[in-house]
Amino acid sequence: MFLPALIQLDGMDGGFAITFGALFLAISALVTLLIFWRNAVLLDRVIAGTNLLAHWTYEPQEWAQYLDRERQEQIDEKLPLVFIVACWALLIGGGFWLFDPEAGFIVFLVMVGLIILVSLLAYGLPWLRFKRDRHRLGEVWIASSAIYFRGNFVHWGELDLQLEQVSLRPASENQAPCLCFELSYPSQAGMQYYNLRIPIPRRYRGAAYDLFEHFSQTTIQDSPPG
Repeated sequence: MFLPALIQLDGMDGGFAITFGALFLAISALVTLLIFWRNAVLLDRVIAGTNLLAHWTYEPQEWAQYLDRERQEQIDEKLPLVFIVACWALLIGGGFWLFDPEAGFIVFLVMVGLIILVSLLAYGLPWLRFKRDRHRLGEVWIASSAIYFRGNFVHWGELDLQLEQVSLRPASENQAPCLCFELSYPSQAGMQYYNLRIPIPRRYRGAAYDLFEHFSQTTIQDSPPG
């Protein structure tokens, strides 16, 4: 921010641009720091029991079964995106290569690299989380407006993150029943949605139904009138 003055750079020669850029980065860093600090305070309160609705722990076998199934589900959910990106990348890269063999070949290689990168992210990130979490104690904190699970803290009602609904997914073969929290947030492409699946330990099945009823009533009350 003070670099232009230190090196005696005139504002019209780029000094103003450097100052503005530095000021923007400083404000962004401060806002990010405040958000992290706020989340840390809220997380401490949840773990301490403030507005805590449930704290579940998992048996090692339950935890391992959930991680394996969740990893596969995350990969399956990303497959359509990988397919769409691959089709568009091959179409664009192939078109450039067809109309300009020399320069287009470079574009085609870039598109192939993009496909490889997206594929690595789609398959690699769930695998890395699986390897990290299999050595972690399986537990979850569920509060009235927040969840702490697998090292991630989600707090809705602030920064435009909203809880849309909570569903109870029944047990199936090799899969425990889950509380599914559907969350939404705005983006440039419109509203985005994602599901946070919380497996229900065997010894907490009754308490999970009470939680489901609680959040069902909460989301109904919070929804706008039709």
